[in-house]
Amino acid sequence: FDLTNKQFRVGDATSYFDWNVTTADTLTIKGALVQSPAGSTFPIGSYRGAYGAGTTYYKGDQVTYSGSTWLYINVTAGAGHTPANNTYWDIVANEGDQGIQGIQGATGADGSDGTDARAVNLTSVVQGFDYDTNGENPSPSTTEITAVALNTTGTVYYDFYVNDVSQQNTTSNTYTYTPQADYDDMPDKIEVNIREGSGGSAVLASDQMTIVGLKAGVDAITIVLSNEAHTLPTTNLGVVTYTGSGTTIKVWEGTNPLNVDQNTA
Repeated sequence: FDLTNKQFRVGDATSYFDWNVTTADTLTIKGALVQSPAGSTFPIGSYRGAYGAGTTYYKGDQVTYSGSTWLYINVTAGAGHTPANNTYWDIVANEGDQGIQGIQGATGADGSDGTDARAVNLTSVVQGFDYDTNGENPSPSTTEITAVALNTTGTVYYDFYVNDVSQQNTTSNTYTYTPQADYDDMPDKIEVNIREGSGGSAVLASDQMTIVGLKAGVDAITIVLSNEAHTLPTTNLGVVTYTGSGTTIKVWEGTNPLNVDQNTA
């Protein structure tokens, strides 16, 4: 007994009873046995958690394994003995059977309506600019490019790009394009992105087209499409909206426009 430190211990190294010695403020009993009315003795059980193959177990230890609870019954401590009804383990509680299927719950409420898909199509009054024999003085000097948006709500912002550089990000759906001063710097890629609510919100749809230069005295063939890319919105039933779709094939020989049919130009 240690009255100064409020400790006491009874027993030896293999079996003892102590207070505040092994663990602070804790009553510890090691090697204790429980005796039944018939005179049989057995260690007081100690739950050790889930079974681990590398853990040493002692008689009276309990573990969980494969949904069941097992009791270590061998007088010799050991490790690596997988729980089973044998000389090391005995079953305490078996895993229960699968419960019966519950009654199906009520049908949930309908979800909210989806958002219509957005689309935008670019058109240009002029798609081919004539340059003189020196590759200068493009004609006409400008053209108007129009973006037609579909299925939008609220305020729509149109962000026009020339060769991947933003030129105009406003609520106007038209942009005045000026061709390059030098024929050698053509063609130009024109693109538009549309947003709703502000010019910095998420891009909802985009379209692009190509503006070409045509040089006098050159008999090269130039071919462009009025609408090179298509984005077509559909309903939840797969019904496609074709408004603004389709393309026109334009062909020039030098600066001379050619008529195109299915077989010849």
